[in-house]
Amino acid sequence: MSLGTLSTPPVVFLAGLVAVVAAGVLLLAVLRPRLALLLLVVVVVTDTSGVLGSAGPLNAYLVVLATAAAAFAVARLRGAPRVPTSPVLVLALVYLATRAISLLAAQDVPAGVVELLEEAKDLAPLLILTPLLAGTSRPVEVVAAAVAAVAVLAGLSAVQEFVLHNATDFGGFSQVPLGRDVGALTSRHSGPLSDVNFWARVLVLFFPLAVSLATVARSRGTRALCLAAAVTIAAGCYLTQSRGGALALFAAGVTWVVLSGLSTRRKVGVLALAMTLALAVPGTTSRLETLTLATQGSPSQTDVSLTDRLAVQRVSLAMFADHPVLGVGVGNFDVRAPEYRRAHAPGLSAVIAPHNLYLQMLAEGGLVGLFGWLALYGGATVLALRAWLRGRDHGRAPGGRLAAGVVAGLVGWAVASLFLHLANLRILVVVVAVGAALDLRSRHLEVVRRVRSPASDAAVLGLARRRTAVRWAAGSAVLLLGVLSLALFVVRSPSTWTATVRAVVEPASPGADTAYVRDVLSRPVIMTTVAEVARSRAQSEDRADATGPRASAPATTVTAVQRPGSAVIEISATSATRARAVSASLAARSALGLYLDSVQPLYLVGGVPGSAPVVVENSSADRARFPLACGLAAAVGALGVAVVYTLRAGRANAVPQA
Repeated sequence: MSLGTLSTPPVVFLAGLVAVVAAGVLLLAVLRPRLALLLLVVVVVTDTSGVLGSAGPLNAYLVVLATAAAAFAVARLRGAPRVPTSPVLVLALVYLATRAISLLAAQDVPAGVVELLEEAKDLAPLLILTPLLAGTSRPVEVVAAAVAAVAVLAGLSAVQEFVLHNATDFGGFSQVPLGRDVGALTSRHSGPLSDVNFWARVLVLFFPLAVSLATVARSRGTRALCLAAAVTIAAGCYLTQSRGGALALFAAGVTWVVLSGLSTRRKVGVLALAMTLALAVPGTTSRLETLTLATQGSPSQTDVSLTDRLAVQRVSLAMFADHPVLGVGVGNFDVRAPEYRRAHAPGLSAVIAPHNLYLQMLAEGGLVGLFGWLALYGGATVLALRAWLRGRDHGRAPGGRLAAGVVAGLVGWAVASLFLHLANLRILVVVVAVGAALDLRSRHLEVVRRVRSPASDAAVLGLARRRTAVRWAAGSAVLLLGVLSLALFVVRSPSTWTATVRAVVEPASPGADTAYVRDVLSRPVIMTTVAEVARSRAQSEDRADATGPRASAPATTVTAVQRPGSAVIEISATSATRARAVSASLAARSALGLYLDSVQPLYLVGGVPGSAPVVVENSSADRARFPLACGLAAAVGALGVAVVYTLRAGRANAVPQA
């Protein structure tokens, strides 16, 4: 055997070398929590897992998350002091509980479970990031690493646009999915994400943190780098050409100026200078002016993006109006949207996402779901605001200034979410964890600086008891909410029957030359119209039959759908009784034949008209969903009680210094 046959290809050798180096870095990160923390933050904010993809069930995000968890466990085994658990963890459990409870109203339970698990996976870093950030002696370094990573990606967008003229995507980390839009002067960049608006919302989240880092920098060079990062992030937001992103960036900037601690005169000067520079940038005003195109009467002057967003938001409101308590279920917006689109947004070409996070929560979770989201997001904002207040009371502390950046970023993200639905939750979690960790550190400093006395000890003991009572109340509320929702489901889930029958539209004279007739039947628009006529006529006949003595009977729902690529129409009727469902389906098929005969005798309803419909009892699906919802509510409630017990048993005022 020659030596040449044993040679390794260069690509394989390079891949093996990279794998060995990566394994070494991960092993070192397990032993050094700060390195694990930096890796996790950088991988999350750059969406490295989304760019590189997955290798089987694993991706970069899960690998670094497991590494950070291992580092946290190793630190605890080494005797690191226990960090007090942040209330944001309980609020995250409350949010997941409200999302799980909405599965009781879900039509597609598997899709809802998948979405719920994805959100739980995105919220998982809170368990690791918060104690690691609170325990590190230099949290500014971690925030600086996240800001630097985002600034580098924003800088790549600028290089793309003005130097390389969008000739590459830098391995997927600088994508340009859209060209010049209405009123824009540049292409629209999305960084490592696939959507430009989502990338703008991420940039808005980190812009105030970059400015805050400049205020805590100890040298002029570091301060200049932080200001350059802030300018680069703002430029990246401009290159997204997102109108909602521009408005959110302004809101975040104003919030930061208000919380910055500057004098009133300096605040006014900074705002005036920022407004002047923003309006002086070419394309900013022209892009924002396009927001008025949604109200123009002429189709040529209407922005389709705006009209579609308004239409899909009407769909969300209609879902909430029909299901105000639990919504249509987590992950079921796309499932239920087509039926609402036909009634409330007929001009919408395709149902896109809700494009409003708050309407999404109302549509998918009702008032319960919106409460869960506001509890999580509002609680995280309050914790960061409390850290800012404590930092202000303790003088010019870096933690207070960073907390001001967290609050401003969360305000900007909330404003941007008026135009966007929930996405990239794990990137938001990084900033939420920073705010929660700053709150824990500020609490620790407050305890350390307090003079020990019997009165202060009694006050601390009373505060601990009140917090324990609040946490037990939160866990009990989660369990009570689950029990009430299950009871509501049992009461409001009557058995229903669905009867399905097929109708084949075919030429009335098979022996003649029917090429034109068959060509007409091959057109989806024609068949869709025929299906809709069958549905509407059968529905109206059922309402007529329900008058008089049967007026109190539940209404029957009839659907008629064309099978793609064929002249077959499937007619389904759902009612509270088996007989009514069968009669409604047969009446719909009969109404379809009468309609075709009245329009033109070239077509008839063929197939097997005398065949009996296929009847299914829908209560079996309800019974399958009931134990699933019970298990989810019980699991979330038990987890909440376990966390509350841990909070009660493991309270400590010491914060480890890694």
